[in-house]
Amino acid sequence: MQKNIFLNYEVDNYLKRTEKVVLSRLENNLFSDMNLLFPLIKKNFKILETGCSFGAKLHYLNTKLPSMNLELHGINPSANSIEEGVYLHPDLNLKLVHLIL
Repeated sequence: MQKNIFLNYEVDNYLKRTEKVVLSRLENNLFSDMNLLFPLIKKNFKILETGCSFGAKLHYLNTKLPSMNLELHGINPSANSIEEGVYLHPDLNLKLVHLIL
């Protein structure tokens, strides 16, 4: 029962609750904690973020490290999140995954 509630309700509603906060963090450069990763990232790296929502953190990496030619991928179980991410960030490789709990 918990699994069905999560998969049928929570996965997509999480985006509705958090999208404005995440976009505000992106606009106000509040993902700066990710800057700690920059020394570890090499040119042409492939990066996968699981639970990427609509790809805001991947977008942040892409805008802060444009010369690194990164291949950025994100997966998430929310169809709404992936749809929003593909619309907002067409340069990212975002995919829907189905959870098996």
